[in-house]
Amino acid sequence: MLLEKYSDSAVFVDAHNSVHEDEEIDTLSFGDKKIAALITAIELAKKKLDREKQSQFKVSLVSSEKNFIAYGVKGISLMAFEISGQKTAIAILDTNNLVPGFREQTIKKLKALGFGIVEIVTTDTHLGDFIMKMYGQTGKLGAEVLESEIMALAERAAKSTEKAKASYLHSEIETKVFGEKTFYQLIATAHSLIPFAKFLGVSLFIAFLFAAYVVLQIQIA
Repeated sequence: MLLEKYSDSAVFVDAHNSVHEDEEIDTLSFGDKKIAALITAIELAKKKLDREKQSQFKVSLVSSEKNFIAYGVKGISLMAFEISGQKTAIAILDTNNLVPGFREQTIKKLKALGFGIVEIVTTDTHLGDFIMKMYGQTGKLGAEVLESEIMALAERAAKSTEKAKASYLHSEIETKVFGEKTFYQLIATAHSLIPFAKFLGVSLFIAFLFAAYVVLQIQIA
């Protein structure tokens, strides 16, 4: 809905997530009040931006040539903007979830460099999880090394901003999504096959599970 209304005049950035092992994480679903509140906030922000003066901007993008895969990060880039004297920094980490506190501490240090608006985003790749053998724990190991590189990139980016123009391209494709409804249909179908699995063995049960998925896809099509 938001993209349909504002896709020609706004860019939405998903900052991904940060999971805390000691806290129960609420799952958001369709119709959730939190989603409705988020949509309302974005609509209000859009109305406010429409009244703001449009300005030219400068931008730069720098990337690290170092390898941080031992800390769960495949790569680090940083994009810096300067609009009407206000500096913005967006650090992009090619990794999965950040541990709580790492983002906040890094943002604090970036702001100390003179950036007024700062965000840390991740690409959601899970390669680092397999290397570290820890799920979604970026920043738990080598936090100081990662922060140091982000700071260095920020300083480089701030010195290399250039005047820029923005363009927009929009395209739509048709695709099938393994959504919640299909997931539960698959589970129900698999559950009905469990009695047969007792006699046919695990390998054949897996084959039945795959067959159930194929049948569901045919039904959806």
